[in-house]
Amino acid sequence: MSNYSTIAGLEAFRPSGSAAVLDFSAFTDAEEQEALDYAEELISEGCNDKFYSFADTVYADGHGRAYLFLPQDANFPYKILTTTSVQEIDFDGSVLYTYQEDVDYKAEEYYIRADDSVPVSIRNYVGGVRSFPKGSGNIKIVGTFGHTSAPLNVVKATYLLAIIYLLGEGSAGFGTSSGDSGLKQEVWKDYTVTYGSGATSESRKNKNVPNITGYLEIDRLLMRHVNLSDLMMTV
Repeated sequence: MSNYSTIAGLEAFRPSGSAAVLDFSAFTDAEEQEALDYAEELISEGCNDKFYSFADTVYADGHGRAYLFLPQDANFPYKILTTTSVQEIDFDGSVLYTYQEDVDYKAEEYYIRADDSVPVSIRNYVGGVRSFPKGSGNIKIVGTFGHTSAPLNVVKATYLLAIIYLLGEGSAGFGTSSGDSGLKQEVWKDYTVTYGSGATSESRKNKNVPNITGYLEIDRLLMRHVNLSDLMMTV
């Protein structure tokens, strides 16, 4: 089941330049749903993000500092929407301390920071400031993550990609030059020739468009939604 796209939305969607809705009568609901699921999955992987709200439990490594960066300390690159509980746990999973939001910590988009108020536990007080104790996977965070709603460009990109899977590039308003499918390559023993029209890697580089789906028009919609939070350096 898709997370932010719908069969009704797909059937009502009009690609740019299309005067009427597209005809999906040759496909079952299950086939349309499969195309939407695949499009969402590909876009999620390409953008390193999930464009919907989901519940999860995350285990982060404490480093004796006042910040927990989920992308770096928990290998979890998604935005924090809400936290249900934040706890320090022991090796056996038992709870050593339960942190209180707005008392012990505050949750930001991609990290949790210890609050600056007077600490209520000696475990959280090192050198006169609050900190999360050192450990491997010793801070357990339960909450909701991702996005409250998918950006409009992401939804549009999902429908366009699903249309291509079901009806082909022409129905999405794309020609063969939209992706690399318009390129042809011939290989000889001592050299290779590539010719034709297509969104080559060099043209993408010149336009600063990442290669997410292989379709330049779709990747332009997605380029501002690539999640780079796990590339930040922390100390």
